[in-house]
Amino acid sequence: MAAADGGGGQAEASDDDRVWGVALEIDPAYEQAVRAELDEREKNGYTTETIDLYRLDAAGREEVALPAVTVYIGRPDNEAFVGAEPLDRLARRIHSCRGPSGENRAYLFDLAKAVHELEGGRDDYLFELEAAVRRLDDAEGRTLHPTPKEGLAAESGPAAGAPLTAPVSA
Repeated sequence: MAAADGGGGQAEASDDDRVWGVALEIDPAYEQAVRAELDEREKNGYTTETIDLYRLDAAGREEVALPAVTVYIGRPDNEAFVGAEPLDRLARRIHSCRGPSGENRAYLFDLAKAVHELEGGRDDYLFELEAAVRRLDDAEGRTLHPTPKEGLAAESGPAAGAPLTAPVSA
């Protein structure tokens, strides 16, 4: 994990940093199809791992919410990992690249939107990167998604990084 250093580069994250998110339990009837779609979408740059998922109890203490869940993690040892780059250079790369699952900027915008919507969600580096890519869009007069507070994206579907449509249970 990296945090913005304010100078267009990256600073190391603190050991106290945590990643917050949303977990979806996939209906077993759809597990194989959803896994195949995720494996395709996340194939270039992500590794699957099995971890325990934690939440905070009523007293604010961590407890295991779901044991042995599968997550997709971008690791520095993955051949598709770009490495530490100044924020402006990474923004240009994201703005101009497209993978098998769609435009990288669509994926970034969807990720930032999800973190903006999390209760207590905050990732300054992600938000600065999102803003830098949006500035590149503005400079070219193009737009893909509204800003996070404006609502849902005009483009949708798994190729645009939208949630999968298979039924899930909470």
